[in-house]
Amino acid sequence: MNKSIFTYFFLSTSLLFSACNNNTQEKTTQTENIQEEAIKEIEPLSWEMVSLKEKITPCINDECTKITITYPEFKKDKKSLNSMVRSVINQMIIDHIPPGIETGDNIKQNMTAFIKSYEEFKQAFPESQTPWTVDISAKVSYQTPELTSFRINSESYTGGAHSYDKVSFLNFDEKGRLVESISNLFNDLSRLMVIAEKEFRKSKGLESSQQLSDGGYNFENDKFSLPETFGFSDKGLILYFNSYEIAAYSEGPTELLIPFETIEGLMTL
Repeated sequence: MNKSIFTYFFLSTSLLFSACNNNTQEKTTQTENIQEEAIKEIEPLSWEMVSLKEKITPCINDECTKITITYPEFKKDKKSLNSMVRSVINQMIIDHIPPGIETGDNIKQNMTAFIKSYEEFKQAFPESQTPWTVDISAKVSYQTPELTSFRINSESYTGGAHSYDKVSFLNFDEKGRLVESISNLFNDLSRLMVIAEKEFRKSKGLESSQQLSDGGYNFENDKFSLPETFGFSDKGLILYFNSYEIAAYSEGPTELLIPFETIEGLMTL
């Protein structure tokens, strides 16, 4: 009798354990599937580099009027993303074309328009021996599953006392949407402002007691503010003030690098 009771207890316990184990395995499998789906959703963007170039020949003193464009073309049916990137670069080209020259709808058309604008300038001023150049180069500067940032360097000369250089950033979230403001990535802008100003003063040799204007820097009401141009590298957050933005051209641009460990806990991603 006791033996039968023991046998019944053993079989019942075994069945219960087996059922629990199967249930656990099923839950584990479901969890793994959910995690795999999540990974697929935030898979990093991939791209190929596109290089375009137009120039006038023959060259003057081995220097040619030319325009060179390099940018990443994203894969995986990112049509809206690619359209946005091309639109930004296209506008940058148009900005280098003098008024009166008909511009086009795409990058290649406006590269041709830039060359045409120089040809018309050369006809009007045949004595000019200085070529025009535009070089716009975009590259991915930082990428995680949650954030892709790429930097656009623009260097140009279309006459005048000196060349014109500008840096821009485009930042996209995991779904390929443009991050339009730094406030979309940070939960405490006041704290970020304190960190950035400290780094700015350090880079310029300004004491905390000094006014920013003492160093020749033009901020509204003499109070530090974050630049509109921001992006990321593998080392941290980049804050970029282009030439003329806060100081005379002779001062040049200002690039601040805020290490990731310094802003840990401040980012929303």
